Amino acid sequence: MKKNILFIGILIFSLNCISQNQKATIYLRSGDTIQGLVKFTSFGIKFRYDKQSKKENYDAKKIIKLDINEQGKTNTYVYKLAKDYGHSATPKLMTLITKGKINLYRIIITNTSFQMHGIIAVASTHSMEHYYVCRNNSDVVTRLTTVGTFLDKNFIKAASEYFSDCQDVVNRIKNKNYRKKDMEEIVKLYNRSCK
Repeated sequence: MKKNILFIGILIFSLNCISQNQKATIYLRSGDTIQGLVKFTSFGIKFRYDKQSKKENYDAKKIIKLDINEQGKTNTYVYKLAKDYGHSATPKLMTLITKGKINLYRIIITNTSFQMHGIIAVASTHSMEHYYVCRNNSDVVTRLTTVGTFLDKNFIKAASEYFSDCQDVVNRIKNKNYRKKDMEEIVKLYNRSCK
């Protein structure tokens, strides 16, 4: 019984640390802009104007994007229709990494698992970074690769096909000058050098 209580306590503490309120500017589909505190949840975003105001739920139906100041840098999050391998497009909240002829977006998924060692719960964390791309600021983005797993489609083939209109980028990918961890550099090179 004590083991279960300790485990539940650590789990709740960990989840609270992951999803703290952050100051944000939200751009709504109605054209309005609101500022306040947001908390990311598995169902969308909880918003309130300040710590005393009532929480409201926001999702892809209401939000175009939001800007959050994180560690002195403004990160932009957008809802895009994400096409994953073999699945229909579903709205997902993702970080805008690079904007240009090709936009690059990322979703980081962190899984925390706990193992009991006597009465102590030991947490281990594993992160995966899903990278999505689109041309011409399309609402539909395609997952090109995932960093942090071996269970992914062939990066060289997928990236070479996607960037096939730019031989310089394709050559660097095929020669392994760029790997999937270099997605930001690949997209920046494409946006700088290719039509």
